[in-house]
Amino acid sequence: MPALSNLVGAAAGGFLGNTYLPAGFTDDTHAGQRAAIRFGTFAAGNLFPEFAPQIPRPMRTFFMLIAR
Repeated sequence: MPALSNLVGAAAGGFLGNTYLPAGFTDDTHAGQRAAIRFGTFAAGNLFPEFAPQIPRPMRTFFMLIAR
C-alpha cells in the first residue's frame, strides 16, 4: 500500500522552503526538486532494509555505518 503520508510530507517540505529561501529559489521548479529529493530519500530508506539481507556482509556493514 502506498504511503501517502510520505508523499504529502515530501511535497509539503519541498514547498515549505519557498517561505524562507532567497528569491531565486522560490519557484515551483526548485520546490519540485526539493520534494523529489525528499521523496527519493524516503524510498531509498525503505528499500535498503528490504534488500539488506541479500547484500554481502562487508558491503552491508559499510552501508549501515553510513546510514547512522
